[in-house]
Amino acid sequence: VIEALDGYAEEQSIVFTAIITDGGNNSTTGSPNNNEGLVIDETPLTVVSVSSSTANGNYKLDDQINIRVTFDGDGTLSGGNLLVNHNASATNFEITTMNAASFAEENYAVAAGDESAQLDVATLLLADGASILDVSGNPITDLTIPVDQSLVNSRAAIAVDGIVPADFTVGSVTTVTENVVTGYWNASNTQIQVVVPVDNDASLEGGTIQVLGKTSSTSFASLGAAHTITNSDLNSDVTITIEASGTANTDVEEINGFAEGETISISATITDNFGNATTGTTSN
Repeated sequence: VIEALDGYAEEQSIVFTAIITDGGNNSTTGSPNNNEGLVIDETPLTVVSVSSSTANGNYKLDDQINIRVTFDGDGTLSGGNLLVNHNASATNFEITTMNAASFAEENYAVAAGDESAQLDVATLLLADGASILDVSGNPITDLTIPVDQSLVNSRAAIAVDGIVPADFTVGSVTTVTENVVTGYWNASNTQIQVVVPVDNDASLEGGTIQVLGKTSSTSFASLGAAHTITNSDLNSDVTITIEASGTANTDVEEINGFAEGETISISATITDNFGNATTGTTSN
């Protein structure tokens, strides 16, 4: 039995020779062929760390975040994927490729509904039928992440938000300065006031509301300055004032296509503090 050989141990080499004995009991021992020896390696790979090359910061829907799993030697993934269980989603992130390398990595794309204030990896597992073999053919049996070597130890401040602001409809649009006539912009008017409903969503604080304007023959474009959403704006109607002209931003009378007899349509885009945006239904 090979394992009963004297000195049998991990990383030792077994070299073979043979003795030929004739009928007269004369024997010759052959020279060993060192090129045909066997290196003893029965130890499968283990996980060294989970890390990321992506910088700390806030990441919105469809943003890419690198995730790397490093092992203590080279290995090859086959028969399925390496599954990364993380705290932003109930759906595992899948790493599909690892070929004679000491690490497996891929970019995780923030999906709709994903959310975590501090992205971390909880566990690793192999899909059904998948294996990771080291260079000696040993399959990995333990995917435990060492203490203090998970993603959060590599990047402590990666936050994920794949939840876009809720759908909304822009509220009333009112002209300012007499003579005010509903549905008309006249020569006396100096401003419009646009009411935008803001949901009770903490991720909106620090985000923005950008009013949009267009005429019948043009596309929506930014109108006035963006309004920064404060805590007091949450779960309320926010009124935004747009001047007739004269500011550093596009004003009412500077809307592309503004002309006598044209109809102006007003909308708005709400962007949360991660950069996810929803454009509202146009005000009636």
